[in-house]
Amino acid sequence: MNSIQTTFPEIHYETPEEARAARDKQAAQLEAKGVSCRRETLYRATDGRSVFVIAINDAEDLKRETPEPVARQDNTHKPRKLSNSYKVEYR
Repeated sequence: MNSIQTTFPEIHYETPEEARAARDKQAAQLEAKGVSCRRETLYRATDGRSVFVIAINDAEDLKRETPEPVARQDNTHKPRKLSNSYKVEYR
């Protein structure tokens, strides 16, 4: 079972109520699409501020609606092919 979480930290909003409202709005949109999710409130250990979380236990629900990511071709990580012959000039 795959799990996806989206967080809404209190420090990214003016008030904790705005963060909670943003979480609830997103959760309502997901539920309207038929995705079951949990709304959680966690607290940061460093300062005790709230972190509002949407947890989706069955990510298979989202895979049906989310397009597959396009594979990117990145040539920078391919190992360079070294030549077996070296040209050495003597003077």
